[in-house]
Parts: sequence; structure tokens; C-alpha cells
Amino acid sequence: MASTDVREGAGEAGVDIAVWLQRLGLEQYQQAFRGNDIDREVLPELTAEDLISIGVTSAEALTLQGDHSTALATVREGLETQEQTGERKWEAELHRLEGKVVLGRIIADLSAGIEGLISAANLTNRPEPSW
Repeated sequence: MASTDVREGAGEAGVDIAVWLQRLGLEQYQQAFRGNDIDREVLPELTAEDLISIGVTSAEALTLQGDHSTALATVREGLETQEQTGERKWEAELHRLEGKVVLGRIIADLSAGIEGLISAANLTNRPEPSW
């Protein structure tokens, strides 16, 4: 499963940023990453502000950094604002982002769960120490 955490994604041996973005459903940012020379060494150093400055939406930037709770709050704040103002111009995009953030959190949780199960299985397969 693809991790949405920038630090985890960058730590994979030989990670290809384009492939990583594609696995996250964020392939539309491949050109922005290439154009700004963002590679696996630079990736862990990026802040949400850095990502926003190259055109990644606030919610998606937070999702890339693994901050799903804040990303979801940001999207829901946008939905609430458009509800209060009656402005519906961005409604579909906000709902798309909401779905992407929720799915990103689920994928991250599943990845962590699978890694935990694998670690447990590896521990049970260790030979008993002979004292």
C-alpha cells in the first residue's frame, strides 16, 4: 500500500517521485515537482507552505505530509464557508478533496496496520534464544 506520509515515501529505496504521486492519486503535480527539482532528497524537507507555493492545494499538501486530520478540517471548513455564503463554485472540488483526504487516511492506516502485522509475524518466526 502507498504511504501518504512524505517522510515515509521519501525513505523508500529508489523511490520515484512520479510513481509515488501517482499511487496517491496526485499525478497532476508531477510536472510541478519536476519543474521545482523536487526529488527524494528534497521531499522530506518540504513544508505545507512549500507545497502550496508550487500549486498543491492546502488540503492535498497536508495529506502529503500525513496530516489527514488538519487536511479534513480544512476541506470541511471550505464546505461550511460555501454553505454559509451560498457560493457553490468550488463545491464539487471540495467534495473531491474530502474523499481524497479520507481515502488517504484509510490507506495510511491500512499501511501501518499491515506493517504491524508483518513485524509481528517476523518476530514469531525468530528462533528462541538459547540461554
